[in-house]
Amino acid sequence: MFEKAKLAPKESVEFINWVNSSCAEHPAGNHPLYQYLQDQADINQLALFVFQETTVDGQFDDVIAQAQIGAEYQSKLEFFRNFADEMGNGNPEMVHTKMFKNLKEYLNINFFKEEDFLPESLLCGNLASILSLYRGYYNF
Repeated sequence: MFEKAKLAPKESVEFINWVNSSCAEHPAGNHPLYQYLQDQADINQLALFVFQETTVDGQFDDVIAQAQIGAEYQSKLEFFRNFADEMGNGNPEMVHTKMFKNLKEYLNINFFKEEDFLPESLLCGNLASILSLYRGYYNF
């Protein structure tokens, strides 16, 4: 992976295209979990998955807003693009937090309790929050 990173283009448009194609080629983009959710999961299993995602996805716009503090201008531009996407690019119906809230309501996930969170979900949510607030902990 690091060898491929050394080949990253220096110009912004080419770099963005390179990152997008690298992500599309990554095995996580075609993870068995997504196929399972699409083809086999019942409504309760989908609801449990969405419940686990509430540790981050429901407020990811806040994570992006916090993470950009103190970043260099080039990074801030990328944060801006991500934040604009999270905010529906100006379309209130496409704001991700609203869409996520609508999904939670549709799936009626209110019956889950705090103890139903998996440790991995709590770790993911806490890690995203910590890294967005304390950039010094973010290391390669």
